[in-house]
Amino acid sequence: MTRLFLDVIEPIGAGGAQANQWGEMFEDRIQAWIDQSAWRPVPDLAAMQRRTLRRAGRRLTDVDAVGARDGQLLIVSCKSRALTDAFERGEYDEVRNVRTQAAQALADLERVVADLRATPVGDNFDFSSYREIAGVVVFPFLPYVEPHWLRAEAIPGLPSIVDSTELQRFFAVDD
Repeated sequence: MTRLFLDVIEPIGAGGAQANQWGEMFEDRIQAWIDQSAWRPVPDLAAMQRRTLRRAGRRLTDVDAVGARDGQLLIVSCKSRALTDAFERGEYDEVRNVRTQAAQALADLERVVADLRATPVGDNFDFSSYREIAGVVVFPFLPYVEPHWLRAEAIPGLPSIVDSTELQRFFAVDD
């Protein structure tokens, strides 16, 4: 089923309106899995999906998906990159580009999470009631990543960079 799903999205790798639409569908799927799990956000937090968080009029990030459980807030950065034949063949440029995107996405998310931990209140959000704020980057497929990323965890039991199947398993939901 995953292969069929990825075959359907491969043409979207070129970008444009179709890619944006698929990206929103990917974010919605991830949010649906969160909503079926113990991480289901309360309505006020759920309303944060697709919202641009701002502080002092400055954009911090867009929220692709969000969950919360036991005082923990989980910010999910969804990267809806298509799995290409070039990536599956292991072509250097394609693998490097995906690895670079993963590294940048994780670095960006880590900066946002550090900012939110330091100052959990902004113009249009208040995360001060959460004792922990964490972030995870999710791809439809797992990119090749540096070895230290394989051990890095967003929260115990959840790596910092995951594929959608691993995230679904973490939330223990069926599709």
